[in-house]
Amino acid sequence: MTQSSGAQDVIRCGLCRTSMAQMQCDTCYVNLCKACVGDHMLSEDSMDHRVGRLKIRKSSPVYPCCKPHTNKTCEMYCQACDLPICTECVASGVHKDHRISQIIKILECCKQYIQEDNLELQTQITPLYQKMLKRMLQRMKEIEENCEEADKAINKHGEYWHEEVDKIVSRLKTELQRLKEGKLNNLKDQVSDIKHTIFRISSTVGFNNDILNSNNLERAIGYTAQNDEFRKGPVCNDVLVPTFKAKKYQQEKFAELFGSLSTVKSEVLRIPSPVLSLEVEKALMNKVEIITMIPTGIPFLQDIALQGTEKIWAHGKKDTVVKLFNIHESKKIKSFKVLSMISFYGYHSNGISVTKSGDLIYCCSLYNTVNTVVAERTNILISLQDWSPRGVCITSEGDMLISMTHKENPPKVVRYSGIVDKQTIQYDAEGKPLFLIDDCLYLAENKNKDICVSGKGKVVVVRDMGKVRFIYGGFYSSEDRNQPLSPLSRRRRWRFVHAGHYRSQAFNPKGVATDSHCHILIADSNNKCVHIIDQDGYFLRHIDCGMKEPWGLCIDSDDFLFVADSRQNSGEIDKIKYLK
Repeated sequence: MTQSSGAQDVIRCGLCRTSMAQMQCDTCYVNLCKACVGDHMLSEDSMDHRVGRLKIRKSSPVYPCCKPHTNKTCEMYCQACDLPICTECVASGVHKDHRISQIIKILECCKQYIQEDNLELQTQITPLYQKMLKRMLQRMKEIEENCEEADKAINKHGEYWHEEVDKIVSRLKTELQRLKEGKLNNLKDQVSDIKHTIFRISSTVGFNNDILNSNNLERAIGYTAQNDEFRKGPVCNDVLVPTFKAKKYQQEKFAELFGSLSTVKSEVLRIPSPVLSLEVEKALMNKVEIITMIPTGIPFLQDIALQGTEKIWAHGKKDTVVKLFNIHESKKIKSFKVLSMISFYGYHSNGISVTKSGDLIYCCSLYNTVNTVVAERTNILISLQDWSPRGVCITSEGDMLISMTHKENPPKVVRYSGIVDKQTIQYDAEGKPLFLIDDCLYLAENKNKDICVSGKGKVVVVRDMGKVRFIYGGFYSSEDRNQPLSPLSRRRRWRFVHAGHYRSQAFNPKGVATDSHCHILIADSNNKCVHIIDQDGYFLRHIDCGMKEPWGLCIDSDDFLFVADSRQNSGEIDKIKYLK
């Protein structure tokens, strides 16, 4: 409730609630009518009430009514109870030893937060929606133009088909006319021969009748029969009648031959906003838990790759072998067994990964090859000639992403389907190189098909089509996540850090990994932690479990994080639970 009501916001008396206020107690900040001034002055409290004429100002605060004491207004605020309180509440002792502030100060804090919210709405959120609106309107225009072009293409193709059909019809008619003329001419010749034969037969019959009608013995004795010649009958070559046999067709097949409408896979237009990170952040644990620690005995441990949920490959910077460990036996550290060891060519292997069929893949920059290990036998999968492979990962569709460097050209990431390269990611929209020659170029594919590549002081995230989505350059804070927050501090907070004070050294990303929530996890060897950002590049928190130098990362199907903690003598692999 408020002390103002009515269409014109008339200020009412804070005691009787009916009469218009003409006076004001400067001690209690209560508005009073003249009839209630005396009662207020005689109220049972020890306060020295100073009543004067009401000064109506736009900035005059309107105090809330006290719920337990309805005849009182709340001039104070209890920080512990997160409630506005009146003087009687204070006198009752309920809020004894609680931190109490003047409510007018709380109002100032609230207005400050509201101003911050307005500033965010005006300067950050509104431009995002305006940008999205602009993109959608542009898409509508593109659809109109594309559909118009498609309509023209359909008409043009239809005209082409009509022309082709007309050509076929004309050709068939010409051929039919030729056949008709040839067949008819053949028949005309045979008809002419038959007519001539009939004439000869008729002449012979007339000659024979003349002999029969005469008594000339000489003609009768000299008669020679011609019936043998005519008895054979007429010889006629049958002529095939030309016909047109139309082929039967299915309408679907005919339409398929003509062509069909198709659409390019639609791209989800997202608004990369820190507001969206709050919901994603709820999936993260307040305090992470180390489930397993695997001592590998590998100096300068760098690369790890999971083989299912029970085994993990590990390789060090100066190690000539890659080792396969059983994860579940880590509880018995002394009985750890190396299941397999595959020799590498010297100290020049940079990245390892595992195919969907469980085969190990590793990069060998000494010979510029990407190799696969099947049944403990090494086979060269891809030879890169002048390019040196640095990192490798297998995508959800079974493709292979390989990062590689060159002595003269900027580094690049190439997508392979089998041994055929399908896509190259090397430059941004302005033609500038995305990566530097000394970038570590660790790779990971996110659940949304984005490709994440770690570089020097940055992580570049591109869409599966190769367009840059964002570049993450690190975020540090000395806030303590476990520090209690005042009631007014329980506001939207998009970025916070897991417990700990960070030295804020230069961001030095190494391994990258992604989980089922599309989080992107980045090992930061300088600051001895793992960054967690959302799919739009907004920082969520750090993971700091006392790691010495986190390097390689991988995440299993149950969203457990595995961190290769690189150490000079013997690196270890930490299995960490960080999601609820």
